Amino acid sequence: MDLRQTDVPKLYISSRDGDLTDDESKEANEKELIPYLEKMGNYEIAYLPGSHFIYKTEPEKCEGIIENFLNNLE
Repeated sequence: MDLRQTDVPKLYISSRDGDLTDDESKEANEKELIPYLEKMGNYEIAYLPGSHFIYKTEPEKCEGIIENFLNNLE
């Protein structure tokens, strides 16, 4: 897939711990997630620790993150 940067605002909710204190999370963030998002441009990351299906286990928290993101768009 050929990703291209755009000005369209993007929100990525990561289920990894936001402080990235463990080496595995820090490495995955630096080597996988950040480069992926940088290819698309104009992104924001929200960290919400939990399972891969964070939207199922923490729907209210996901809703709050998304609502905040949308309310802050210019």
